[in-house]
Amino acid sequence: MSSLVHVRELYKDYGRRTTVLRGVDLAVEAGELVAVVGESGCGKTTLLNVIGGLDRRFRGSVTVCGQALERLSDGQLSALRGSEIGFVFQHFALLEHLSVAENVALPGLFAKTAREPSRVERCLEEVGLVERATALARHLSGGQKQRVAIARALYNKPRLLLCDEPTGNLDSVTGRQIIELFERLNRELELTLVLVTHEPRVSQRASRVVQMTDGQLAGEGD
Repeated sequence: MSSLVHVRELYKDYGRRTTVLRGVDLAVEAGELVAVVGESGCGKTTLLNVIGGLDRRFRGSVTVCGQALERLSDGQLSALRGSEIGFVFQHFALLEHLSVAENVALPGLFAKTAREPSRVERCLEEVGLVERATALARHLSGGQKQRVAIARALYNKPRLLLCDEPTGNLDSVTGRQIIELFERLNRELELTLVLVTHEPRVSQRASRVVQMTDGQLAGEGD
């Protein structure tokens, strides 16, 4: 296997007195499902944002899908995010006034590509929500909203899916269903996933667990 994500000597500061990431080294191989765990404030979400190209102010080397992020222009970084990386957030980040299908198709709009109804349908099939395609996002349950968010993340056929506390707003039953969906996407689509979580129910299903403490990697476990 080859590293889809390679982080080396990563430091992230907020001002002169606050260092959030302290020399992080991390490699994620293609096809892995990796959980990054740790207490609130340990730097795990910041690490995810840097890997996803959402935070450019860092020191060190971050290579994603063969591209060194620190060397990319804003336009090149945007193109990389649009083609290779999907994002899933705790709070879903859906446009409530749009339909399910319209939310799923948004990445194509931002990438200035034509909306593909067949692609939208395929993504909704992956998450089991084809029958809700015309429903407005505001009429969905929390679990359904997260499934729509996952379908949206799959629209541009990314190789890497980055998930920040994806079950944090869900009850235990719905959360388990979302975890099982991630496992299936990892297995059937060979999608690489990095999940930030503080929940054991999520991390225990990962192929690898990375522990963070005070901005550093503190160890790994299976």
